[in-house]
Amino acid sequence: MKKDITSIKGIVVPGDWEPDGTVSAVDIVGYDEKKYRVAGDQIGLRLFELIKKPVIVQGVLQSGSLLDTIHVDHYQLDTSRDLCPSEGIDLSIDCNSDN
Repeated sequence: MKKDITSIKGIVVPGDWEPDGTVSAVDIVGYDEKKYRVAGDQIGLRLFELIKKPVIVQGVLQSGSLLDTIHVDHYQLDTSRDLCPSEGIDLSIDCNSDN
């Protein structure tokens, strides 16, 4: 069976928490605002270190009833996005504004 590789660009965000507040799952919110759960496999677990960072991930997408899950084969930081380093906010909305 052929597995189709999908590429997703977006921001890594916490997806679920333990009762003590520890992050137990991460999601990627695509630049199109669609949310994808990152599978908790060996490579997917590395994305816990990239919460609030823009990434490009490639992997196999599995459709779910509530949330699609991506089994990540490869990832990298998305340096093509112009973001405020400390806030993870698109600079087109002016990170330094008090508005």
